[in-house]
Amino acid sequence: MENCFCGSGLESSQCCILFTSYEQLPATALQLMRSRYYSFETGNAGYLNKTSVQKQNEKDLAEWANSNQWKSLEIVDKSKGESNDSTGTVTFKVLYINNKKQHIQHIEKSTFVKHDQQWMYDTGEVDVKIIPTLNQISVGRNDLCPCGSGKKYKKCCGV
Repeated sequence: MENCFCGSGLESSQCCILFTSYEQLPATALQLMRSRYYSFETGNAGYLNKTSVQKQNEKDLAEWANSNQWKSLEIVDKSKGESNDSTGTVTFKVLYINNKKQHIQHIEKSTFVKHDQQWMYDTGEVDVKIIPTLNQISVGRNDLCPCGSGKKYKKCCGV
């Protein structure tokens, strides 16, 4: 029994898998946000497209998602997006390593809308930064990771 990739602390089978397998609809924008992160980590482009107002080429989306090594999702803030709302925002920070071995910090304020009782990703304000790696800066394996995750470097971007 493994905790869900989304960082909720719940088992995958009791969290994002319920949504990505279409057993349940996410009741909140935050649940949708977490399940979309899970879908990026697992390369589930079909779910990403189904839960997005703007559609993308699923093959390209899956290739991009699978070319990255997903490290963590941190929820920074949320506004509205509860089950009785029709809109909501979730601000989050994702850490990943891209196919060029660059450590990336992606911070996004996402807007979600509800259509026919289903939450959908609408738009996002994005800030992306490349995080220097150990060979570019002086960070010890036991120092806090420069990406801002709060973890030791050896347990985060130094893996």
